[in-house]
Amino acid sequence: MTTKNLTVETQLDRFSNRGRLLNHTNMVVRLDENTIFYASKDEGPDFEPYSSVLWNVDTKNSKEDYLLRLAGLYEEVSKGNFHGRPNCRSFVHLTYGGLEEAPVFVSEEESKNFQDNVPLEQLLGDVPEILSHPHFKDFVTLSVSTPYMLLGMYDFTGSWKPESGFLEVVSHNNLAAPLARLISETARTKVSPDELETVLANNVYNFKTF
Repeated sequence: MTTKNLTVETQLDRFSNRGRLLNHTNMVVRLDENTIFYASKDEGPDFEPYSSVLWNVDTKNSKEDYLLRLAGLYEEVSKGNFHGRPNCRSFVHLTYGGLEEAPVFVSEEESKNFQDNVPLEQLLGDVPEILSHPHFKDFVTLSVSTPYMLLGMYDFTGSWKPESGFLEVVSHNNLAAPLARLISETARTKVSPDELETVLANNVYNFKTF
């Protein structure tokens, strides 16, 4: 797969927060006129830098397929030579229903009407238990918190579906290689993993040293 017109648009914002200099970089990676993914990078002298990558998925696969792909990325990274943040709680968070009307202060029982947390273990295995969650079919967002990264499935139009859904990966680790493979396999605009890895390594994960 050859891509001769792969471009990276970058916008750097520098600002001060309580006297600390922070760098925030937004990026859009395109093939010709087609967006492959959006990314952002946050860096500063007083915190560990991290990057976020967000992309539209191919409409040919199902919601279950994309959940399994994210679970596969987690399993690959957790078994690799990556840094896990200590004392980071691992869990899966789902939101569903009329979120725009959700009350601010609710009891734990009332919150079940629009959100739920389940153990990370429900994401794993050949047939993840979360596929049987009563709101897997109509969740709006599904986010996975782990020591290595945050994973997400988001839809800004309603219940998550491939036609309008996004996948997101946020991490302080350099995930250029495994993430390039995932994006190449799942993004709506197709680019080879080798080319994506180069873009990710040179732009998204080239963290500045302060």
